[in-house]
Amino acid sequence: VPLPKILMGLGRLFADGGVVARQDPQGTYALSKPVPRLQYFVSHAWKSPRFVKYLALVVHFNSDIAVGVAGVVLVLTFILQVFFFESLPTACVVQVSTFVDASVEKVPVLNEVVAPLVF
Repeated sequence: VPLPKILMGLGRLFADGGVVARQDPQGTYALSKPVPRLQYFVSHAWKSPRFVKYLALVVHFNSDIAVGVAGVVLVLTFILQVFFFESLPTACVVQVSTFVDASVEKVPVLNEVVAPLVF
């Protein structure tokens, strides 16, 4: 079964201990296709929660591109913070007191807001 079909529907094939495969074995088999050789073999345990399996597969197969995209987005948000500080939305700027003289300064937090959303 190709990886995109395994991952469709948030790993629907893994739901409820494989109930989809038991209820519709022909339909599940129809998702597969003959290949000259395997690129990957995905083993599983039916006792593991569906979301854990799905998340593990998504992280394993997409982590390289996710890190690359996150890096590009974070560089872009850094450039926005440095060169367009005054134009940032108020949600992306906080006021903090300094340790040296207890003065209050505005500090951008755009990367801190964007990073968890991107990755």
